[in-house]
Amino acid sequence: MGTGNDQPTELAKESDVDRNAEGEEVGLASLPISALRPLAASELARDPRVLQEEVPTQVVDEPKAVIVRRGSAIGPEADESEEAPAEQPSVDLSVDPPQAAEASPDKALRSALQDSIKDKTGHTITTRLQHDPDPVSTDPPPFEMPDRYRWLSSLGEGGQGTVELVLDRDLGRTVALKTLHVHKNKARHLLDLYREARITGQLEHPHVIPIYDAGQLPDGRLYYTMPRLPGESLHHVLSQLRQGQSEALRRWGLVPLIQVLEKACHGIASAHARGVIHRDIKPANILLGRQGEVLVVDWGIARIFEGMDEVARRLWSEPGDTRVERVRGSPPYMAPEQVKHPDQAGPAADVFCLGVILYEILTRVPPFFGANLDDVVEALCHERPVPPRERAPDLSIPAELEEICLRALEKFPGHRYANANELAIALGDFLAGGRRREAASRRLREAESLRARYRVLARRKEETAVERDQLRQPIGSPDPQDQATRAHEMEQRVASLERAADAVFSEAVWALHRALADDPQSRETQTVLGELYGDRYAEAEWLGADREQAFFRAMLRQFDDGRWGRWLRSGARMTLEAVPEDVPLGVYRLREVGARLIPGELLPPDGPGTWTLAPGRYAIAPEPTAREDDSEPSLRWFYPIALQRDDHRHVLLDLRGEDLAGDHFSFIPGGPASLGGDPLAAGAAAPSRPLLPPFAIGRHPVTVGAYARFLDWLEANDPVEARIRTPIGIEDIHRVDERRPVTGLSHDDALAYCDWLRGATGVVLRLPTADEWEKAARGADGRIFPWGDQFDPALCSALGSQHTKTTPPDVGSSPEDCSPFGMQGSAGGVWEWTATPDGDRHHVVMGGAIISEPNGCRSATRRSIAADTKLHFLGFRVVLELD
Repeated sequence: MGTGNDQPTELAKESDVDRNAEGEEVGLASLPISALRPLAASELARDPRVLQEEVPTQVVDEPKAVIVRRGSAIGPEADESEEAPAEQPSVDLSVDPPQAAEASPDKALRSALQDSIKDKTGHTITTRLQHDPDPVSTDPPPFEMPDRYRWLSSLGEGGQGTVELVLDRDLGRTVALKTLHVHKNKARHLLDLYREARITGQLEHPHVIPIYDAGQLPDGRLYYTMPRLPGESLHHVLSQLRQGQSEALRRWGLVPLIQVLEKACHGIASAHARGVIHRDIKPANILLGRQGEVLVVDWGIARIFEGMDEVARRLWSEPGDTRVERVRGSPPYMAPEQVKHPDQAGPAADVFCLGVILYEILTRVPPFFGANLDDVVEALCHERPVPPRERAPDLSIPAELEEICLRALEKFPGHRYANANELAIALGDFLAGGRRREAASRRLREAESLRARYRVLARRKEETAVERDQLRQPIGSPDPQDQATRAHEMEQRVASLERAADAVFSEAVWALHRALADDPQSRETQTVLGELYGDRYAEAEWLGADREQAFFRAMLRQFDDGRWGRWLRSGARMTLEAVPEDVPLGVYRLREVGARLIPGELLPPDGPGTWTLAPGRYAIAPEPTAREDDSEPSLRWFYPIALQRDDHRHVLLDLRGEDLAGDHFSFIPGGPASLGGDPLAAGAAAPSRPLLPPFAIGRHPVTVGAYARFLDWLEANDPVEARIRTPIGIEDIHRVDERRPVTGLSHDDALAYCDWLRGATGVVLRLPTADEWEKAARGADGRIFPWGDQFDPALCSALGSQHTKTTPPDVGSSPEDCSPFGMQGSAGGVWEWTATPDGDRHHVVMGGAIISEPNGCRSATRRSIAADTKLHFLGFRVVLELD
């Protein structure tokens, strides 16, 4: 209550008064309070407009004193007061033990009051209602108390005086008693405290601290009592907010703080209406009670700005100083005119102080900074404050409040609000929609919590999916059944997390839309909603989910706060080179036709070999030459690639050896691959982008006809070996359709065929590695199937397709089952051996077959099979090395 360490600072140095003045002050200080009242009252009443009803010009109308202390009285009749009646024995058991009552040296007032009641009623009232326990110190009282009050503990101490917690014996309540320090014994100090009590006592307003009682201590010092308000100061609240304390952040949103300041403005406005300015408004002087009370306290340097009293004029001036006022206040909460022209400070000075507090509420930092007090004063006098929304851009400060704050902080008083009432009206106008804004803020906090929860669930889903994929990768597990069970459990866990994340996402979106309905201008709500939609758009973009991308792109544009439009327009940069350099390459936009992704529009480059492209999927292919019949040119192959937002991709394609591929092989340019990463493909590898050299892979699996020529050679040279290498289930291979893929062969049979063919042709032929096979089937855009991302049973020979025979169809019978490089039959027909080992005598098998369900046709699927296994749907194809 104005007794902390933040006492008002007197910037002008106090000089000693001359000897005559000092003698006069000592004489005044020795007077009882009754002698000061006529002087103060007559001086305060010189201007009939100021406190007219409380300070009459004639002291004879002063009410008679009712407080008598040791022969001293308060009031105009103190000199005529009669001796107090003898104390009657009375014991208040709720306050003091009997011994204390008997030992008390002076209980005249209490006895008089209680005896008067007892004489009329026959009862002694000692009732005290139930209340929180008062803090009672074990230390002795710092000074002797008036008989009415019992000392409990010290509440605080400042530069001018102390505040003690005392018990009012008459009314049975605890109050705060304020008095001066013992050494503050000059008449100026005495008058200051008395004027503070009188001014505060006459400013009766719900938001101004009330005065209960005033009088003299047994040692002659003045005191006054006021409520002891359990709670905290606005200074304490702002300090907690600056420290980021969660409880304070939860309790004290922007609207509650503005409501506190508005109430304080009303309290100050009541003083302005009666000709009084506070001059020391700061957060420490605004107290907040537990029941929602807001009280402006510490009116110790309050000034009557109309009709200043001569006593104050004399005592507040330095000897020989022509100024009427000394500079008084608390930097950095002083108005410029309080420093430059303190005698001209009016209600607008208090408005400036309130503007400083509003700035701290909005930004949590003061508007004026400095290394020392002089720097702070210099800043508040000459520097314009940084606008709150610029000072604290992360706090979502409403523009309306920023405008109010900056007007209150104008350097020229005439540019500010004229008084605290005008500022209160401006804040009230802002709070007129406060309930809706508070509801919007509450829903925004709820949505932010939900967004955080959604992100946690999404991250857990991704982590669980990775763990599930890892269970699928080690194909040759020692306990495949247990691994399959665990992978299935993980799959269910992923699905559960996905459902939970979707539900939380929907709740967050609903809360944000309701918040926007309550506060359509909330930029913070729009920002959070945009970020939430941005999360989903990025996820859809990464997954290549075109429909979800379209929806969330539309939502982002609707709730764009300025950055999402730029983000959506941002793209990727790609630099393309080829070896040899003279091969002209073009970039095409991939378009979806049915389930197939095929090259569409040819995109012009920005410059030689450079393109700026939107995120998406593209095809790199040799630029076709126009046909003579003007029909649409065809592409021999295309290299699919996916670009992410903000990618800076340098793509180098090695095209050497393409002319060696011929018609029976598909040429695969050297360059990046996109392998693994398919959560629904059994045994899929972890996502990777290896660089693979160029190679040519058989356009179709090896056929019965081609393998029959190998057996014929073996029959002629090693009949026993020929019988070993004969496919299972075939008695005479020459009676089988030669266009059918050869099956029923072991891994060793496939290697033996490659060795024979190498010797017969003189070129290096071998089985493909699993990575080579997957790149040949998928390219580098991460597609799921050779033709695109959507499964269509009409495009391959698998379960559910039009092929219903138990034997694989002839090669080429499903021409749409074709990769970007022209390799056919990889999604259906037969499984295929690769050269990639997997554990002891196991090798990886790729591709789908006539027995495969849709997920088994995914190009990233990898199976581990023993090398001696022979199945009627297991074949192989060969690779031609181009070195």
